[in-house]
Amino acid sequence: MVLGLSVIEAGSTDASDVREVLPMVAEGFVGLTGSCGLDMYGDRLVFRTGLYAFGYLDTSFRWLYVGEYYSPSNEVIWETNDYQ
Repeated sequence: MVLGLSVIEAGSTDASDVREVLPMVAEGFVGLTGSCGLDMYGDRLVFRTGLYAFGYLDTSFRWLYVGEYYSPSNEVIWETNDYQ
C-alpha cells in the first residue's frame, strides 16, 4: 500500500522519484499492522512480530503462539501458556 501511494505521490514509477517521497508517505500511513514510519535506514520505527513454534497440543501437531518481539524496547515478551 505504501509503495503504491508513493508512486501516486511521486507521479512516476521511477525508483529515484519514488525513493524521494516514500519516507513521507510511510510516516503518514497507518495500516493493519500499525504506523509505518521509517527510520534513517528504511526500517519501520515501531512493530510487533508474533513468535510461533511448531509443537504438539492436545492430539496433534500445530503452530503455537509463544510470544512476540516488540521493537521500541527491543524485547521478547514470552507467552505464559505451558505447551507440553
